Amino acid sequence: MKTKSLILLCIILFVSNFVIANGFMGEIREQDAIIEELQAEPTEDTITMTEDFTLIRNSEDYIYLTELTINRELWKLATKHTDINGITWYEIMQDGYIKVYAEGHVMPDSIHWYSPY
Repeated sequence: MKTKSLILLCIILFVSNFVIANGFMGEIREQDAIIEELQAEPTEDTITMTEDFTLIRNSEDYIYLTELTINRELWKLATKHTDINGITWYEIMQDGYIKVYAEGHVMPDSIHWYSPY
């Protein structure tokens, strides 16, 4: 009886590990797609900035960038903000999400100040 229970428990743990790993792979694929989009070759329709930026999608999802390539028309529509510390950030609606591009690398404990939601 104990052997059957132990085998069943091992099978459940084995399957749950695959489910959890698959969830993490989905997040990694999303981040890879974002990085690939941001590293796209510049064209006449894009602007490339070599300053440091932090791309913030929400308070837990952010990426540090050393170079930003973005659509020129999209950048013109960005809403610019500056806080009392002199940090400038831009809010852009893209693919149904508000994305925030903050100048410089924002510290993880300060991300929530610039997060769109």
